[in-house]
Order: sequence, then C-alpha cells, then structure tokens
Amino acid sequence: MGAGGKREILEFSRRGVGPTEGGGTVGDWEPQFKTSANVRYLRGGENVIGQRMKGVSPVLITVHSFTSTELITEGWRAEDVRSGVTYNIRSKTPGQRPFEIDLLCETVVPNG
Repeated sequence: MGAGGKREILEFSRRGVGPTEGGGTVGDWEPQFKTSANVRYLRGGENVIGQRMKGVSPVLITVHSFTSTELITEGWRAEDVRSGVTYNIRSKTPGQRPFEIDLLCETVVPNG
C-alpha cells in the first residue's frame, strides 16, 4: 500500500544545533511538521531477524512528496502521534509511485 492509503500521522523532527552540556553542538529534537504516512514493518532474512532479536524493527515509511518531506534527511526521526512509537530515519529514496518518498527506518529501543 502506498501513501495514498495512509493510516498513520507522524511528526518529523530533526536535531537542533546548539551548545550541549558536554561542550558539543547537538541540541534537542525540534519538531518540523506532521503528515500522514503508511508504516510497514519489514519481514525478511537473517539480518531483519537479528535486528528484531536486539529489539529493533526495520520499517518502511511512505509519505507524499511535498516541500516539507523533501527536506527529510538521514538522522531525522519520525514519531507516531497516536502510538508514540519513534522511528530513526536511515535512508530516503523515491517511492514506487510518483510523488511518494520511501523512508527506511528503525524503531527506537525504549530506555529503561
């Protein structure tokens, strides 16, 4: 299912740039925009199963291509506004249909 059948609402964020306590320059996550998306958990071979055993699930997120989604890069993250699940964005490629973007992501392992 492409982004046309979008079922989730995701908020996309990027790291702010600013001083940190340790003297670095990476800041907190800064929300950029919300949009609807299709989230599909990937199934597959040994690599996917190995990641799941570590508590990480590979996910393909499909969104419509527009000005805001074109700005997404590796290192951003997306959060499902309903479930609270957070996804780290690992790569961005054109979708299977025109005007779509596919984002290969991983679920974030909760702390604690």
